[in-house]
Amino acid sequence: MNKSKWNFSLGGLGLLAIVWLGATGCQSFNASPGNLASVTITNRPMADVAAAVTKVFTAHAFDEVSNRGNSFTFSRAGTSADRMAYGSLTFHRPITVRVVVTTRPQGADSLVVGCNAWIIEAENDPVFQEVHPVRSFGRGPYEDLLKEVQAQLGE
Repeated sequence: MNKSKWNFSLGGLGLLAIVWLGATGCQSFNASPGNLASVTITNRPMADVAAAVTKVFTAHAFDEVSNRGNSFTFSRAGTSADRMAYGSLTFHRPITVRVVVTTRPQGADSLVVGCNAWIIEAENDPVFQEVHPVRSFGRGPYEDLLKEVQAQLGE
């Protein structure tokens, strides 16, 4: 085997590994199944958890769209970073970030608080509307929001 081909293959693999690590980050993949991000809250009543979720998300410019007991939907206008990541740079359609936070019991005295997020392009236009789920590489901000909910509850 030619030595220059071998060096190129190793260099290509190294570059691929760096790109992969940059995209996924060095975060733990500890979200509960079906959630982009999640945390566990112990020994707190659901009313306290609901209040903390609403307080944290509204403090970060999200508007509460709906509250159905154990499911909360929030939205906010997208940022220029959201537009670059998910929107069209050619057509300047409005971008909306939609987050659904859910709670479910886990054991006798704990709740799993999880969330999923979507970037919605042209939300109010049925012809041009596009919905992009936020994938695991973009989970960091949502993990941070849920950790802030934990901190609000003293955990």
